[in-house]
Amino acid sequence: MQEMFTAVFRNIRVLLLTIALELKAAINGIRKPKS
Repeated sequence: MQEMFTAVFRNIRVLLLTIALELKAAINGIRKPKS
């Protein structure tokens, strides 16, 4: 049970990190439009 919880927590953390990076990239793209 403990191992499964740790694996789920790790997957959620990776998902959140990926979403945060994509949001940051999207915000940077909006701030700096490609000419």
